[in-house]
Amino acid sequence: MFRAFVFSTSIFSNFSTKLSSPLLLLLLQSCLLFALPAASQSDREAAPESTQISISYLFSDGNMTGTLGAYRTLMQQNPALQGRVSLQFLTESFFDEADPVVIANSDVLVLDMMNQSMLDRFNKAHGIDLIDSITKQGKVIAVGIGVQPIEYFTEQGAVWDETALAYWQFGGQQNQLSLMKFSLQQAGIKGLSIPPPQPGLKFGYYYPSKHSSKPGGQAFASWDEFADWMEGKGLMQAGKSRVAIGFYKSTFYGSETEVVDAVIAEIEQAGAIAIPFFGFPGHVAFERMLIDENGKARADVGLSFLMRFANFDSSKSLANINIPILNLATLYGRSEQEWRDSSTGLSLFEGTFQVAVPELAGLIAPTVVGSRERQFDAATNISIVVDKPIAPRVEMAVKRALHYAHLAKKPVQDRRIALMYYNYPAGKANIGASYLNIAESLEKILKAMRKSGYDLGNADLSAASILADITSRARNIGSYAPGDLDEMLSQNSFAKVTMETYNTWLEAFDPLLRKKILKDWGSAAEEDLMTYQFDDHKAFIVPRLEYGNILLMPQPVRGWSEDLEKLYHADDLAPHHQYVAVYSWLRNKVDIDAIVHMGTHGTLEWLDGKDSGLSREDAPDALLGDIPNINIYNVDVVGEGLVARRRGMATLVDHMVPPFIASDLYSDLAALNETINDYHNNIHKNEALAAIYARQIIEQLQTTGIAKSLDIEATLGANGELDHEILHEVEEHMVELRAQFIPYGLHTFGELPTEKMRRTTVEAITSIDRSQLPEFKLYNAQQIDNSIIESASREIGSLLNSLSGGFVSAGSGGVPIRNPDAYPTGKNFYGIDPSKVPKKAAWELGVKLADQMLADHLAEHGEYPQKVSFVIWGDETMRHEGILESQIFYLLGTKPIWDGRNKVVGVEVIPSRELGRPRIDIIIASAAEGMFNNVTVLMDQAVQKVKALEEAENFVRDHYLATKSALIDLGYSEQDADQRAGVRIFDEPPGTYNLNTSNIAAASGTWDSEIGMANDYINKMGHGFGNGFWGEPMQDV
Repeated sequence: MFRAFVFSTSIFSNFSTKLSSPLLLLLLQSCLLFALPAASQSDREAAPESTQISISYLFSDGNMTGTLGAYRTLMQQNPALQGRVSLQFLTESFFDEADPVVIANSDVLVLDMMNQSMLDRFNKAHGIDLIDSITKQGKVIAVGIGVQPIEYFTEQGAVWDETALAYWQFGGQQNQLSLMKFSLQQAGIKGLSIPPPQPGLKFGYYYPSKHSSKPGGQAFASWDEFADWMEGKGLMQAGKSRVAIGFYKSTFYGSETEVVDAVIAEIEQAGAIAIPFFGFPGHVAFERMLIDENGKARADVGLSFLMRFANFDSSKSLANINIPILNLATLYGRSEQEWRDSSTGLSLFEGTFQVAVPELAGLIAPTVVGSRERQFDAATNISIVVDKPIAPRVEMAVKRALHYAHLAKKPVQDRRIALMYYNYPAGKANIGASYLNIAESLEKILKAMRKSGYDLGNADLSAASILADITSRARNIGSYAPGDLDEMLSQNSFAKVTMETYNTWLEAFDPLLRKKILKDWGSAAEEDLMTYQFDDHKAFIVPRLEYGNILLMPQPVRGWSEDLEKLYHADDLAPHHQYVAVYSWLRNKVDIDAIVHMGTHGTLEWLDGKDSGLSREDAPDALLGDIPNINIYNVDVVGEGLVARRRGMATLVDHMVPPFIASDLYSDLAALNETINDYHNNIHKNEALAAIYARQIIEQLQTTGIAKSLDIEATLGANGELDHEILHEVEEHMVELRAQFIPYGLHTFGELPTEKMRRTTVEAITSIDRSQLPEFKLYNAQQIDNSIIESASREIGSLLNSLSGGFVSAGSGGVPIRNPDAYPTGKNFYGIDPSKVPKKAAWELGVKLADQMLADHLAEHGEYPQKVSFVIWGDETMRHEGILESQIFYLLGTKPIWDGRNKVVGVEVIPSRELGRPRIDIIIASAAEGMFNNVTVLMDQAVQKVKALEEAENFVRDHYLATKSALIDLGYSEQDADQRAGVRIFDEPPGTYNLNTSNIAAASGTWDSEIGMANDYINKMGHGFGNGFWGEPMQDV
């Protein structure tokens, strides 16, 4: 949650506003008549007065730029107002600088009701009632929509005006100016010409003011209009790469386009065509704006500021466009310097909305391109905070996008692709990946590539030949085996990087990273690791095979000491010189088109640097640069796979686990693996949940006997964390244990298991559901088998499509025996399974928080609350995995029922004697029934079960009966009233996205209803979900 802050500043002119002579007044008016520009002709009748007018705005930081622009325009159009009108902003970012006296003495306050919490905090901090203080001598104009009803503000004296609200809702420079004029009119300034509200576009194309006569840029309603305009300006040349940029409409209508404009300028500077557009929801906007009438994509690659509110179906829309879409992030309330100085990079909030949620849609390569900076406007003497581009990161994001676009445009036979396999520790016997047969997978992939037209020369693509090649001619060799290096070099299958060339490349890195490399490893000239002394020079060795235009090469090992285990995932050790040399060689010498990292447990994503939201001084980002990274990954290693997505800029193409057989131990190991994944996924997302998962891992290590087998002390650290070295040892041991139940060998990427292999795997998966009826179990078995069959073709198909500049669809990952929906594979997996929400760890924490809330209320009021309201956002549920929903279940006196896979399959009532308190009624404003409709159904089931209980102190039943009676009095039939009275979950109707609260958060919507604005919230939000309804209007309820 953001901390709310307040800011105020006043504008005072040096010249006097008192006019003592009527003649002087007449002269001044005459001068102004000729001096004002034509655009302000309608304002010339404004009569100057001697009084000072103070106007304040209480709103979010993002509204400051547009409002300040409106103030500048107002002063330009009405010079007589200069020195008379002072402007104050009350926003989140300047609390310590607030002047409560100046603010409380405003003549007009424009109050965004969405920021009520900031108003309450301001009142508490300064011991005042701001609305009461201002309305004694002025006006408070309420706009927007908040949690409280309109009457909450109007009863305190605020003005509610539909025209003012329309100005606010439509946004844009003209409407912002009109709202300011309207406010000044309320303060007594006469003669200002105020045009009616101008509706904006819900979806539109955009171009900055650079080539447009309109200040603030220009919006276009259709592709034809936009394309014609672009062609007329010479900006739509044939043959150039096209880069789409999707953003929220408020970026345009709120005059906050500086970061978007910087991206557009960088695209054009690179010789490509920019196609900027806005709209909401993000996946709808992309599909609507980028697919032409023939079903073809209008762009080669996408850059997205959208998808902060993606859902589990968003990926399907983006797959229809079939272009890679890179994720652009802007910092929330932090400066570039604060971000650079941070070891975490993105905050938990930023990480959820700007990384984890967009992953649901299949976005890749998250890159921070904007920060929040203070900016002083000398012309008005006002400080504001604005989104500012981070130039080097904008450049990198565009380079990455164009590299992906280049894949689609480059002929297949000319593409240079590096397939990088894992060779750890160094040596012939250590080429592999987690549960993946590397040699046979390479055979499968390379043959598919040759069939698709890639140039592989005359290479023998049999697995045996490939394995012989990579073990003898292209492997890592430790410095302790110089004879092996001599032998490999004698086969002349290597590239070399001279010290001179390497130092030139090293010099190009950010100084902080360069210093870290030199500090950890010394100078390159002194390095012995994978180096060779030739007759007249020393060079780094890059082992590699060349099969035509395709390179096969080992990923450099993470470290070379005796204790390789410690170095494997070390997060504070810079990459050694040969590691840097290999990736630099690929970027600078080979000009590689893409890298395919073969299998799970690579090391690039584990290099030192920020946890997420990487910068140029972070090693993974610097070494990879703008090279497209496709990572073949085991579907059941979700936690580490997400690290590859977020720190390694990887597009994942997941693969099946090897066929397995049923076993209780295998199920226990799968459960432990899932908990470890949950732990990894929450370390930087939700520390409280991570601590619970850590404790669960300790318990599972003890119950499975692994702690005893490894002779490790399974305990938590002082801060509740797990020892990373021990956790890695456990993971390696689990691989060995699970191998007992994999009798058919490792998986070959893209290969369909035999019917027998599939049958034993399906039996193992379905054996978990012991309570299933035989016919349902048979149906599930067939579905799982179909998914396995589909996986084989999807694995190869997704890889080749990605290498052709295509989109890889998203889906859930996990251990198949715990999550059968992890199949089919061949997808870019994300980190949450909605059917397991709320998780058991979330339930534990939710119960604790609910008990604390009830205890606090009881202590303060002497009684339990009868009803508690909740607001649910699907994005937040992703972050906390059901903590809020757990509180709802528990307040009702119910609890979820989990099956053998920890999927939530029902809800049960907690007996009143066990509960020991009243059953608390709830009401839910939900924006998650589309994303987590399963949880919505379960919460409704809980309500229906509890409302039927005839118990003392059952507030749910009490309110249900009272509501039923009230509805009957309104004319509803008894049956209809009974059904409606049991509804507790409300939202917009399905498929609707124009409620103000959602659109403020998503920064996209407009008001377009013809009904009165005062009832708009209830009319839009008053659609019931549950008890037989799914989005039906029920405003009376």
